[in-house]
Amino acid sequence: MEKWKILSILKKRRQKARLARKARVARFPNPLLNSSRQFRLFTNLVILYSRFHYILILLIIIVVYLIYLIGYYKVQEYRTDAFISSIEYTNNTVKTGNNNKVFLSSYIRTKAYATKVAKATQNKKLPGEEVINIVTEEEIKGNAEVDTHDVILQTREKSNDPTKNMTNPEKWWHLMTNGIGG
Repeated sequence: MEKWKILSILKKRRQKARLARKARVARFPNPLLNSSRQFRLFTNLVILYSRFHYILILLIIIVVYLIYLIGYYKVQEYRTDAFISSIEYTNNTVKTGNNNKVFLSSYIRTKAYATKVAKATQNKKLPGEEVINIVTEEEIKGNAEVDTHDVILQTREKSNDPTKNMTNPEKWWHLMTNGIGG
């Protein structure tokens, strides 16, 4: 009898274990898998969440972060290089401009430039030089009828300004008494 009791107790325990397994499988029901496949799937999930899995995830995160840092610093390096090259280009153009200004400044201080300006603006000539003006016949005929004394008198009349020899306060007084047109 004791043997039958032991067998019945073992049988009940096996049934309870089966029910417990079915309860676990019922939490993750999959109609395509039978209970043994579901149990294997469950154990595989348990293995995935082990500490090795966490280490693998951590390493993947570190690699992704390092790739991000490499990209970020490459972009920063490109921007810095572009800025430096633009500054070097600007520096070279400023140096070229400065060299041109130094050359022009030294040229302006020479006698050749002073002579050139005097010849062009003041109709002057160096001692020993002869100036030949090339004038066409039309200009000669056009100016033949003009009397130089009349032209000079006309320009003097135009520039006959009543405030010509006045001081500044006298000019203001003349402006106040006679107005702008007077």
